Amino acid sequence: MLLLLAAVLVGASPASAGKPIKPGVHTPKEGGALEPSVTPTTPSPAPSATPTTPAPAPASKVHKPGVHVPKQGGALEPGVTPTAPTTSPTMTPAGHVIKPPVNIPTGGVFQPTPPPPPPEVKGWPHSILTAAATNCARNPLPHEVIVYRDPNFTGQCAVLVAGFYPYAANLVVGNDAISAIKVGSAVRARIFKDPVFAGDWNAYAPGTMAGGLGGFNDKITSIRVEPANRSQLCDDLREGEIALFENPHGTGDCVVLPGDESYANAESMGIENDSISSMRNNSARRLLTFWHPSFSQGSLQLPPHSKVDSLPTDGFMTTGINDNISSIQMAQ
Repeated sequence: MLLLLAAVLVGASPASAGKPIKPGVHTPKEGGALEPSVTPTTPSPAPSATPTTPAPAPASKVHKPGVHVPKQGGALEPGVTPTAPTTSPTMTPAGHVIKPPVNIPTGGVFQPTPPPPPPEVKGWPHSILTAAATNCARNPLPHEVIVYRDPNFTGQCAVLVAGFYPYAANLVVGNDAISAIKVGSAVRARIFKDPVFAGDWNAYAPGTMAGGLGGFNDKITSIRVEPANRSQLCDDLREGEIALFENPHGTGDCVVLPGDESYANAESMGIENDSISSMRNNSARRLLTFWHPSFSQGSLQLPPHSKVDSLPTDGFMTTGINDNISSIQMAQ
């Protein structure tokens, strides 16, 4: 009897290993730990929900112009049509403003404004120059004159450009030595038998090819190379120029010079000393004549834009000034 009672008491113990365990995870009420001897199990997933499309925005909802970017995902909201921002008439499609003063030609290449033409040169080229040695077996360039020591373009030669060559030393090939000449198409050559443009003279036209010089053979001592686009008679004065003539009434040997410079001697005037008999002053300055070089002993004054056809041979302060001018000064 006692043995039977003890067996009943043992079978009623709460720690009995025969107690059934319900499936699933049992989380204790306190501490968050699993009960001893309980194996965790993963709960079965809930049935998957069928995705649904978000309802479109109500038709009454007003969309502002422009592109609408949703808050998440970077995609447009369903039913929203993207619109491009309105382009301002003063802006390029890229949004760059074009300032009104800037003109962009087709192709994007800017054409610079050409510079203004240089001011017109006054007078003939009048620098005192010296010839230069050159290749004798060639023709002159348009602005050149080639002189030869021997006939038929042989012997020593030299090239001259527009300007004054008052002495034999300026000609390089020697005094009274020139026997042939070639003249470029843009100049002419006025040759003289004596120094400083004195004595008999002759003019060779543009394009001349003279293998012999006749009465001037071996007799040339000075040369003036003049621009061919100006009159040989010096009767085409432009504003701001003066002309000096060997004879009365604008005849004989002549030269055209700028009216804004002064000329201290015959070499710089480009005409024989004590030879001037008439003058033209087509400048805004007064032309002052002097008996001697370097503006010594003044005489006749020629007002702006005036002329004298025959210099006086008598009178106070002008006695004998005809054929006696050695320097000229231009004054305000």
